[in-house]
Amino acid sequence: MLLTTVTVSTFAEAIAAVRGYTQRWGIELFHPFVSRSETPP
Repeated sequence: MLLTTVTVSTFAEAIAAVRGYTQRWGIELFHPFVSRSETPP
């Protein structure tokens, strides 16, 4: 289940909203590793 404030009218819009959140989730998991590698010595 995905709770969101994104308004959808069609199944295709719902799929697009879910994909957007899925991509964000992947980015948030990956971000800490990138942040650690960019810290100055």
